[in-house]
Amino acid sequence: MALRGALQSQAGLLSLLLLGLGDKDPAVRRSASFAVGNAAYQAGPLGPALAAAVPCMTQLLGDPQAGIRRNAVSALGNLGSEGLGEELLQCQVPQRLLEMACGDPQPHVKEAALIALRSLGQEPCIHQVLVSLGASEKLALLSLGNQLLPHNSPRPASAKHCRKLIHLLRPAHST
Repeated sequence: MALRGALQSQAGLLSLLLLGLGDKDPAVRRSASFAVGNAAYQAGPLGPALAAAVPCMTQLLGDPQAGIRRNAVSALGNLGSEGLGEELLQCQVPQRLLEMACGDPQPHVKEAALIALRSLGQEPCIHQVLVSLGASEKLALLSLGNQLLPHNSPRPASAKHCRKLIHLLRPAHST
C-alpha cells in the first residue's frame, strides 16, 4: 500500500525507477527491477503507467546478473494482470520467458520464468501465443529432463511449475 501511494503521489518516482532499470550499476538495476516488480504486483490504478516498464524489463531478461534476470521475469509476470497484454506481446515477452524457462543456466531464473508464464498464461491473448509456440511440448521435454535426474538428486521446484503450466495450456483450459 505504501509503495502504491508513493508512486501515485510522486509521478517522478516511477520515472526514476524506470531510469534505474538501465543504470550501469548492477545493484541499481537489481533494486529498480525489484521495486518495479513490487509496484506491478500492487498496481491497481497505477497499472497503465507501468506500460513504460515493459520494454525496459524485457531488455533486462538478457542481463548478465541472474538476480536481475529473476527480478525482471517476476515483474513481467506481475504486469500481465494489469491489462498490459498487448505491450507484453509487442516485446515478445511470452517467447522470451519460454526460452528462459527452458534454457536459462540458473535454476532460480528458470523457476521464476515458469511462475511468470503460469500467471501470464491466464490472459487469453498470451495463452494463445504460448499454445502456438508449442510451449506444452517444450515444457514436457524440460519436465522429462528433470525426471531423469539421479534418484538421490533433489527434484527442482520447476518440475511442479512445468506440470501446472502444461495443464493450464491444455485445450480444455483454452479461453
